[in-house]
Amino acid sequence: MIPSGVQAILDEYTDIESLIKLVAHLSCQEEQAVRNELLQHLGSRAFFLLLAEISHAPNFFAIQNRIANSLMRSNDEVNSIVTEVSRTHVSMSSASLGRRSSLRDLTPEQKRRLLQSQQNRCGHCGWNFNSQEETRTKYQSQPTLDHKVPYRIGGDHDSNLWILCGLCNSMKKASIHIGESGSVWIDNAAYPAPRGLVAFWVLWRHRHCTATGCRKGPSDARLFVTRLNNAGPWVPGNCTVRCAEHHTGNVINY
Repeated sequence: MIPSGVQAILDEYTDIESLIKLVAHLSCQEEQAVRNELLQHLGSRAFFLLLAEISHAPNFFAIQNRIANSLMRSNDEVNSIVTEVSRTHVSMSSASLGRRSSLRDLTPEQKRRLLQSQQNRCGHCGWNFNSQEETRTKYQSQPTLDHKVPYRIGGDHDSNLWILCGLCNSMKKASIHIGESGSVWIDNAAYPAPRGLVAFWVLWRHRHCTATGCRKGPSDARLFVTRLNNAGPWVPGNCTVRCAEHHTGNVINY
């Protein structure tokens, strides 16, 4: 719930574009970046509302008709949407089937292929699984299996699997977040948030080093979260991602 004093100020912004300008200013982002995040946020909400619409639909044609009516479009116009919603619905309905929950559930070849594709690093923060650093516990530094999109809606196919370090996996857990399908929309969260959680979602938002001319991702280097303004707080709007080569040392211990 927004405090009444803050709501009174927000009421002065009477259209969406003025609110986008405000958020862009407060978060030090480009207006187009905020606009894109808003569209992704609303698009994801619309997708989950469509999932609710097809609950208990007896067959594909019933799903097609319900979605066409909801979107006020013809059946032909919604075919691609119907396919995606139906696939997600099936994945959710089959959640009781067996799933791979640890690296032991993979064949040696599957494990080798995944680790090789990630250069033996965590797919999120770039932690090197051969590292001898003593900044993490044994669990935090070990490789673990994870579903990129939560298992219930993303399924158990190989393209939805990756290997995370124990720390990233414990942060991600099985929650559904807007970051699963695009840029992270978390600057409207309540603060202060634990720094580890801030680091996790800032890494999710950028996915690579943001230093000028550098695009190193987690398969190239270990990534760190640092502040844009060192006088500001450790919150997502004031944080960005740097690789080991470009960070200044003032980073979240993650």
